[in-house]
Formats: sequence, structure tokens, C-alpha cells
Amino acid sequence: MTPTVNEWAERYKRLKTSPKSMQILEEGDALLREAASVLIEHLDTQTTLNLHVIDRVAGLTPNCQKLAIVLSREIGRKRGRVCAWFAPDNAQPRVHGLFKELETVLHCAETLTDTPDILDAFKVVVAQKAINLPVVLTLFNTRGESEIGSTDIISFTRA
Repeated sequence: MTPTVNEWAERYKRLKTSPKSMQILEEGDALLREAASVLIEHLDTQTTLNLHVIDRVAGLTPNCQKLAIVLSREIGRKRGRVCAWFAPDNAQPRVHGLFKELETVLHCAETLTDTPDILDAFKVVVAQKAINLPVVLTLFNTRGESEIGSTDIISFTRA
């Protein structure tokens, strides 16, 4: 039985804050895969963006690594071709030279709260002559907005 959005959100929040989260990581991964599948379905049906144009999924913060991986795998599975991913780590928050010239980048975030994080990530991509796709995927949209400028926000849950 697939959980409702609210049930999923509650379970995921508990898993992320649990001191024993490493022991229950498998359940969290299954939930994350379900959410990624829904996000990619929304991306496919709610935008004109073709999955075949996405070269890389990039997490906005170090916390987004798992989400970036799972989204890139789901995109690759749906289109039959590997999709690269990137998320900064705490030791090296922004890696220059990562994005290839004219590479298209889809951004993601576990929780979307701050516009500066998004704008900073976009600047890094542009500085490397890559292309930001006009969509950000997120699990939890605490901003409640559906767009930032000309960038659409597709979220699994919204505040």
C-alpha cells in the first residue's frame, strides 16, 4: 500500500531525525525512491521539459546528495540512458570545473527554504558555461511558492 503524501512526509521526517537512522536507512531509501518517482512524473506531466535533455541532477546543498542520486537514477531508468548527478559536500561546498560547457542541469533540494541557495547554485552553473533548467525539484517546499522568477518549483509536499 502506497502511503499518502502526509503519511510519507511524516515517516520521512522521523527517519531523518532518528538517532538510529542508519539502521532504518533501507525504509528511508524506499520512501525516497517513491518520492523521486512522483517528482519525475510531475516533471514529465506538469512541464514541457523533456527528460532526455537533462544531463545532470545537482543538489543545492550537501544534504541533497541522496536525493540527487535517486532522481538521476529515476531519470536514467525512465529514458534508458544514464543521468549524472552532483551534490556539494561539507568539505568542498562548491566545486568549480564540475559542470561541462553547455551541460544542462536540473536542481533539487530536500527542503526548499532560501532563495539565496538557489540563486548561488544557478550562478555556479552559469559561471561554468553550463545551462540551468528552469525547474527545481524538492521534497518539502516550506516557501509555499510555485516559482522563483522564471524557475518552476515542483514539490512533493508544500507548506
